Amino acid sequence: ELLKQPEINVHLGTRYFESLFGRFDGHLPLVLSAYNAGPNRARRWRELPEAVDPELFTERIP
Repeated sequence: ELLKQPEINVHLGTRYFESLFGRFDGHLPLVLSAYNAGPNRARRWRELPEAVDPELFTERIP
């Protein structure tokens, strides 16, 4: 029920996003991938050679 309250939902989502931003060193494509697909999957994607180029990385996300 609490998550249905916009203020709480936005606050928690923002804090989660902020924690991912720190975890992935501010690499926005990885942060967004982790937010949507989960940090474990994004961590695996981080090891791919194309993760160095944000545009190429974004195009390769399944």
